[in-house]
Amino acid sequence: ELLPDDELELARCWLEVDRSVFEVEASVPGEGMTLRDLRDDDRVEVAAPWLTGDLPAGTLLCARVVPAGDRWIVPGGCEPVTEEQRDALLALLSGDGVDPVELMDLLTAPDAADFYPEP
Repeated sequence: ELLPDDELELARCWLEVDRSVFEVEASVPGEGMTLRDLRDDDRVEVAAPWLTGDLPAGTLLCARVVPAGDRWIVPGGCEPVTEEQRDALLALLSGDGVDPVELMDLLTAPDAADFYPEP
């Protein structure tokens, strides 16, 4: 009741989009990136003005990529995925009713810290 009808419909549409693991194919700082969904090999151009640095091709990200008008966005951000997490994460996301605790356990496993450089 707090949302206008068009925004309510958009929110419902987003709920139908599953989270997945994406490979970065290209990125342009301040603009966006090209992502390939590892589950179905679909490619999408994502508007990502928050992208401030070069995200190298081959980087893996866990995200929910949703339509917003005539573009695609990543609401709520995305999490880096290591090669070691990839298969387990894809298996988890392929099931029905993903357990959010199990998802967070996978995304915050000790090897996930390997993605970030030492301070």
